[in-house]
Amino acid sequence: VNAIPVELTSVSLQSLREMMSIRGALAIVLVDKRLLRCALCAKGSQAISQSISRLASSFLGHYVLVCGYLEEVDAFLLKDPATSKQCCVVKSRHLDSARRAFGTDEDILWLGDWHQSSLLSAESAAL
Repeated sequence: VNAIPVELTSVSLQSLREMMSIRGALAIVLVDKRLLRCALCAKGSQAISQSISRLASSFLGHYVLVCGYLEEVDAFLLKDPATSKQCCVVKSRHLDSARRAFGTDEDILWLGDWHQSSLLSAESAAL
């Protein structure tokens, strides 16, 4: 347990883009489900989002697995356990809003063997 590093930091959107551009990078991110928008299932998710918004007037916590970044469209690839879709594509601005929403504490769990401590350490030093 002592070998698992834990850092208190705020990760910028740019750092998240850079880290998720690395092959094999994975992150479990706590989001406010009400603010998450998948570009691939936009029609269906709009109705679902409206239903969710009516049910929950405040934070609706939900974890997603972020598994890549598409620079050409400024969007993240993620797997959402609440959908049967193989993959979701979420614009950077939507993921950023959903992960920074009140209640998330900007929680991110980084997975894998890759090391990006220099990116995180620079942001930790700024706190």
